[in-house]
Amino acid sequence: MSDTNDPDRSGWGPEGTGADDQGWASTPPPPLTEPPLTLDTETEVSSGGSGLGGRVAAGVIGVLLLVGGSLFAVTQLGSSGPGSAEAAVDELLGAASDEDVLGVLAALDPGERDTLRDSVESLFGEFERLEVVDDSFELSGIDGVDLVFSDVTYRTEPVRDGLARVYFTGGTVTAGVNTDELPIGDFVNDTIERFDGDISGVQESETTEINADGEAFLVAREGGDGWRVSIGYTLAEIARHEMGQPLPTDSVEPVGAESPEAAVAGMANAVADLDLRGGIARLSPNEFGALQEYAALFLGEAEAALDETRSEVEISLDDLQLRSEGSGDGATVFVETISFSARATDGSFGIAYDGECATIEGDLDESELAGTPFEDGEICTDELENQGVFGGGAGMEGFEDMFAEGEVPEFPEFETPEIGITTEQVDGQWYVAPIATGMDAWVAGLEVLEREHLDAMVDFGEALVESFSSGFDDSFSEFEEMPGDVPFDETIDGSDLPPPTPSIPESPTTTALGGQGGTNPTEAPGPIDEAALEEFVGGFAFDDADADCIIAGLEAAGPYVRWELADSYVNGYAPSIETQDAFFAVLDACA
Repeated sequence: MSDTNDPDRSGWGPEGTGADDQGWASTPPPPLTEPPLTLDTETEVSSGGSGLGGRVAAGVIGVLLLVGGSLFAVTQLGSSGPGSAEAAVDELLGAASDEDVLGVLAALDPGERDTLRDSVESLFGEFERLEVVDDSFELSGIDGVDLVFSDVTYRTEPVRDGLARVYFTGGTVTAGVNTDELPIGDFVNDTIERFDGDISGVQESETTEINADGEAFLVAREGGDGWRVSIGYTLAEIARHEMGQPLPTDSVEPVGAESPEAAVAGMANAVADLDLRGGIARLSPNEFGALQEYAALFLGEAEAALDETRSEVEISLDDLQLRSEGSGDGATVFVETISFSARATDGSFGIAYDGECATIEGDLDESELAGTPFEDGEICTDELENQGVFGGGAGMEGFEDMFAEGEVPEFPEFETPEIGITTEQVDGQWYVAPIATGMDAWVAGLEVLEREHLDAMVDFGEALVESFSSGFDDSFSEFEEMPGDVPFDETIDGSDLPPPTPSIPESPTTTALGGQGGTNPTEAPGPIDEAALEEFVGGFAFDDADADCIIAGLEAAGPYVRWELADSYVNGYAPSIETQDAFFAVLDACA
């Protein structure tokens, strides 16, 4: 059973029935974690302690480096790369030591670097407009961040002509932060202050050895103008290394199109035909050249599985009308109309979209639609917007159950962004560019927002957290300990827990927390509401296997435990301590 579903012992009972009117309406959220800021060289920035300032500082640095890492060195695109793979890695680390984002990006493979060049300036402008970063943010050097690589040594291992792994064999990296100099925008500052945070005056640094285990490497690729580091080929080589496979001898040749619309249409047909090789071939070589070269590592097994699916399901693309906008080597393709259908042995399903409304029809059973909210008939754009979380200031229907007393924070209206499919021209042919598509979608989404929308998102998150934590009132004070008196914040093992089936007193009992009790705790005083019990268990189960394990464990614990869990869930009271211990012992046994 997943640790993310560790019970917090709050909310016995469905919404509106508990002692504090807060119920267990859904699976508890996973615990928040605070991962360190990691770099390609497997170094990290540590908070140096448990204080809020250090942790928030590390997170802010991560955001700023992510933003900065998306911005490309337009002024340095034409420079030649170094003459060796090691020199390419050394150039990248040297630029990083200068906090020079432009220099770092100039050291990357030109195809990868050029992929996002047309949209990154817009992204940076949107972050500044929304006050995530302030106007002091400079790509040539991030204030408040200090990163120094010293005495780095390498070992080169050729992969093939023009491609090499560069292993780190020694050296150190010193990472530091001065929060008073970070280019943090007013939105971030105001949000930190809102939650009584304070990152001012934090000056920290830590020196770490590079690649102590000798396994970390980057891959450099030789192009027509020298060597540069390739993110795509680095990921591909890591995957090949973990699979223990030789370098593939068969690659997927790129298949370009004469126009942006034709590129998207070719990809759509490949998807409808379940043609994985054809889909990979239509991806931009700038983005996925490494995938196209290394696809043979997994294509055989994947295509065999698709062949089996193709024998059971027939998908056809019946209509596709497209339009494109753009100039030069980049264009965005928008879907005007689309219609597709799927036929299987047990029914059919189809969707047609005319630019405003989608018509859904078919004879598949409801179970085949995996619980989707759509039924046969027509649904239009305005209806879809109203079903969204923040669409047009409405669209919050269905979220009432997640908040205390059903009060959902209001969200300011905004226009729905128009999102298309980005294509790019490589050597005179057009290809689909998924990474650029995602980047452009981010830009389009940010363009329709204002600062008030970001504040509303914080309101939404704060209200959601408060709704989950409101169950921890004084009436549940006895739930602070796990069975065996092990606090929640300590690591436990099986030796700390009671047996899976705890002893239950033979004499009548009256629970301290409002439980109904029973004349004989070993027998159920009435019928067991099996449906309520299953619903309650579902809130703690990660999957069906977990649920089955818990139900079986409760069967062994006895009818009284099962009865009281179901009854307390329905009627909104806390069960007896004995029943609680039995239940949590079963959860641990299923872990």
